Amino acid sequence: MLDLSLSGALVEHQDVLQLASPCFLQLMANGERLTIQCRVVHSRVSHSGADGALYYQTGLEFLDLSRGAQQSLGAFIRSYGAAEG
Repeated sequence: MLDLSLSGALVEHQDVLQLASPCFLQLMANGERLTIQCRVVHSRVSHSGADGALYYQTGLEFLDLSRGAQQSLGAFIRSYGAAEG
């Protein structure tokens, strides 16, 4: 699961991430890799899989997005919404 906004993201994954730790989120936008510096604002167990593996839901706050990165991210969000709608 990936839920994006222009200020952050909510992701589901299988690794523990520590509160306030720095990380990067990479997306493919318009055929180019967009790398966004983030900070973990919350992380908790979301559910466990059939095999017992834990899945975590983590909130990420985007840090220092350049104007170009904001535009690319906005275009990515709009195109994904258009494909789903």
